[in-house]
Amino acid sequence: MISDQLLALARCPRCLLQSDGQADPPALCREGQALRCPACGSRYPCGDAILDLRPPDGVDGRETRYAADADEFAAALDFRAVGEPLLGAAVRERWLRRWLPLGPGKLVLDIGAGDGRFALWSRRHGAHIISLDAAPFFANAALAELDLALGDVRALPFPTGAFDAAYSIDVMEHLDAPGLERFFAEAARVLKPGGRFLFSVWDRIEENEFADVVVRAVAALHPHDPPMFLARTPHGHYDAAALEAQLRTAGFGATSVESLTRESTAPDALSVAVGYCQGTPMRNEIEAHGAEALAAATQVAADAIAARYGSGPVTGRIRAHVITAKR
Repeated sequence: MISDQLLALARCPRCLLQSDGQADPPALCREGQALRCPACGSRYPCGDAILDLRPPDGVDGRETRYAADADEFAAALDFRAVGEPLLGAAVRERWLRRWLPLGPGKLVLDIGAGDGRFALWSRRHGAHIISLDAAPFFANAALAELDLALGDVRALPFPTGAFDAAYSIDVMEHLDAPGLERFFAEAARVLKPGGRFLFSVWDRIEENEFADVVVRAVAALHPHDPPMFLARTPHGHYDAAALEAQLRTAGFGATSVESLTRESTAPDALSVAVGYCQGTPMRNEIEAHGAEALAAATQVAADAIAARYGSGPVTGRIRAHVITAKR
């Protein structure tokens, strides 16, 4: 959906980039099915459910494949339905409840919202959540219930000091080093003084049992070109000290890191295998090995999980760093 509050917050990302974030562009003006910037004349489509605030000229640096190859991912991903949080999603949903102000009257920005699941779960606590992503893969419930905007995390199309809190789940791996620097600076810019920014990074894959077992099992099927997305990407940003230093450079004050070891549970081994092999971008690497590769990989992963944890409900150790920074 597109509320009046989202329309009032919308700013021109082209002007923002031209000022290098040093000056707020004026509010956008409604013109039919678009918003127009009174300063530079750029127009931004305003549909029934999604406000498109992507920079017209793009942003220098690496672009996430979800945006660059949107048609390919739209065909491959199952993003229309959102259930209750499971596995790692359940753990991160609890983190948001614990560390962020999600109660009534709070305005919160979900940076890199994906299908909108974390915003859907978090809004139950009363906060108004605006969800932004680079690609239009929003769940049906998100389209109906959330304020949604397309945009670039390196040029957040909102005013300085607008939000009480912000969070970001599974975004860092899509950015190169300059992009990550700008992302942190933009998160700092849009927060109110005292506002809190939260994101999490998984510890190295060896500390996350289900992911490690799945990757090793599937890699054995394809030793010359193993699908290593999980090890390389979600588990590749575990240096918390380096991230804290980048946050301080971006303009945040106090930062904190809490390294958490928890247990992740699933109904059975097959649920774990399906979640990792078919529900993450690891799927694309598996399917590159042929039409039958996905089914074979899922079964091998399920067998490996069952061999280690049993055939009934399974429990495995997970470890992550939850990083919060105060503006």
